[in-house]
Amino acid sequence: MEKLKKQKSIDSFCQKNEPKEFSDYGLAKFIQKNKKSSVLFGKSQRSSSFKTENLKLYFVKNNNQPNFQYLDGILRYEKIICSKGIRKGKADLYQEIKERYSDWRNYVRDFLDGSTRGVSLAKMWNVSIVASLFFGMFLITFIYRYLGPNASAVSNRNKESQISQEVLGAEAEKIIKVDEKDKEDYEDYVSKIMMDYEKDSENEKKLKEDIEEMVKGYPMEKMAPFIAKQDRIVAAFLVAIAKKESNWGKRVPVLEGKDCYNYWGYRGIRKKMGTGGHTCFDGPKDAVETVAKRISSLVNNEKLNTPEKMIVWKCGYDCSWDKPSAMRKWVQDVDAYFEKFDEFEEE
Repeated sequence: MEKLKKQKSIDSFCQKNEPKEFSDYGLAKFIQKNKKSSVLFGKSQRSSSFKTENLKLYFVKNNNQPNFQYLDGILRYEKIICSKGIRKGKADLYQEIKERYSDWRNYVRDFLDGSTRGVSLAKMWNVSIVASLFFGMFLITFIYRYLGPNASAVSNRNKESQISQEVLGAEAEKIIKVDEKDKEDYEDYVSKIMMDYEKDSENEKKLKEDIEEMVKGYPMEKMAPFIAKQDRIVAAFLVAIAKKESNWGKRVPVLEGKDCYNYWGYRGIRKKMGTGGHTCFDGPKDAVETVAKRISSLVNNEKLNTPEKMIVWKCGYDCSWDKPSAMRKWVQDVDAYFEKFDEFEEE
């Protein structure tokens, strides 16, 4: 069998390289010992034992990038599966920080190195200065508010208020005593008024009954309730003058054949006027109230409180034109019924 000849590639692509011998025995021994070990040179120390999955200090290739690799001298086209570093989540980061700074020595070591988890010493200094300014402003405000001039003024106002309250308290006691006395007087006054009212009510009722009994059967009988509400002297003049002037409503002025309710010969100017120039009233109540108002004015303002003085009702303030005999007769007839009210009062 013919011995095969060694073929040699022209481009030396598949050429087998013979290993070269090393003349440095010490270096060869070191390489032989440490060829399967790795050393990581970190920021603060050197480590010979580490795992790349936990350190995030390596370069990761893109998985989609094609790579050439020689296996057994044959060219192949494959993707290299590279390990990928995974960043820890927030919970893991918080747990790591908590565990690290549970030991005060780690905290001091990081502080002396110039940073604490990314916060530099200069930034921490700036933060402390700003915090000091805010605290100082708060402290000044507190001192000025509670220990300054305003606090003194408030204290003085409190003292003045206390003194004022003491004075007002003394005055209030006096006022209370006066009020109690006034209250008693007021109660007595009200009681007196109520008694007088009850008495007046009884008197009014009695007067009404007396007037009704007197004018019973006459047209004036329907005016008795309104006359009884007037003062006694006014009521007496109303009844006495009406008897003399109209015989209690049997001789009256009329308007269009209707009663004018004018039983006193009253001649006040109104829209409705009856026979003889006498006033026509709208009804018994209107008649009594209008004439009573005029008689009350003569009695109280001009003191015409007797039939002799009330003669002005017949002839006016100048009776020179009237007959003396007629004047005496008027006074005599009016006085006869005026005196009956004194008899009613005695009863």
